[in-house]
Amino acid sequence: MKITLQKIYSNNKIRVFLFFLMVSTGSLLLNKLSKEYKITLHFKVVADNIPSNKILLKQPEDVIRFYVKATGFNLIGYKIMSKKLAVNASFATFIDGTTYKIETNKLISDFQQQLSSDTEIVEIIDKSVYIEMGKMVSKKFPVQLKSSITFEKGYKIKESIKLFPDSIVISGPEDKIAKIDKIETKPLILNKIYAGFEEDIDLKITNELKGVSMSESKINVSADVEKFTELSFLVPFKIINNFNGLKIETFPTKVKLVFQVELSEIAKINEDSFVVVCDFKNTTQNKLTYLIPKVIEKPKSVNNYHIEPLKIDYIIRQ
Repeated sequence: MKITLQKIYSNNKIRVFLFFLMVSTGSLLLNKLSKEYKITLHFKVVADNIPSNKILLKQPEDVIRFYVKATGFNLIGYKIMSKKLAVNASFATFIDGTTYKIETNKLISDFQQQLSSDTEIVEIIDKSVYIEMGKMVSKKFPVQLKSSITFEKGYKIKESIKLFPDSIVISGPEDKIAKIDKIETKPLILNKIYAGFEEDIDLKITNELKGVSMSESKINVSADVEKFTELSFLVPFKIINNFNGLKIETFPTKVKLVFQVELSEIAKINEDSFVVVCDFKNTTQNKLTYLIPKVIEKPKSVNNYHIEPLKIDYIIRQ
């Protein structure tokens, strides 16, 4: 029983000792942390407020050193937290190429606001920061559709494939924009089509398009599809540019025009829907012994046409 009481008494003494030791150490630490110190701090630079006609090519690698006056509490905070300071790029002056310089003494008030209210900047050791900026330009590019489309027999696209939008605006550094020559879509693959279609297609992001801003990342592709049939007409032709008024007799007097047309448009088309001419000036200038028939007017619904024969024999009557 006597040994147990001694142990309890001894443990209480240890606890009391430790308590007063902690209080004494804490008081000493608080006293030290509440004092002001002068010290050099290092801050990594982050460019901010980039002018609208410029683009930041890369974040600066510079570090700014400050000689500051701050309490121990604040200094511990700077040790724990990531030390970064924004530098206002609107104060940058051009040096050469893409290099710009920012004089740090012009940004003292900015830096002071970013630091703790109990931290005073005594001196900025590094007098300048260098950043890389390029000229921001914008250019409009037409979109090129990459596609592989097959149709059921007798079906074709009516008029043409529609792209919306058919062009996009790309913005970025001038040197990057200069390397871009085209904008393509990812492949549109459709097989055995017999009806209209509409698809959203992503644009192809090439290496040249990385690091630039695009007004669109995809476009809408649509088309009407209709059944076609093949027709042919015997169509008379005219001789043009016969400046001397020669009496020209041709063999034959009509050409056969073979073409494809939408079924819904057949009733609207006849021989008078086409105008075929032979340019006599072309024949004489090129010293040809024949005339070449050419279609100069046709209905919009007519596709894939050809003329038979391709050469017209002629004689000149006295």
